[in-house]
Amino acid sequence: MVRRLAWFLAFAGAVPFLLATAALFVSDASSVRVPAITALVTYSAVILSFLAGIEWGLAIRDDTGTEATRAIAEVRTYYSNSA
Repeated sequence: MVRRLAWFLAFAGAVPFLLATAALFVSDASSVRVPAITALVTYSAVILSFLAGIEWGLAIRDDTGTEATRAIAEVRTYYSNSA
């Protein structure tokens, strides 16, 4: 059941990428292309931030990750807690 949910969420996360890319190829009008590019870049930044959070979370745990990723995770955690 968990595996099926993970696949569903993965495909659901890919839908905005597919829709924005399709909008770029379907229309030549700038009234469609500019918002599609903006949505694609914004959604990409959000997804990358989630992936970075996963990497940092894994790096903080026991012995997974390298020394560099653990150091980055520690610095990020320190600054996010002090803000």
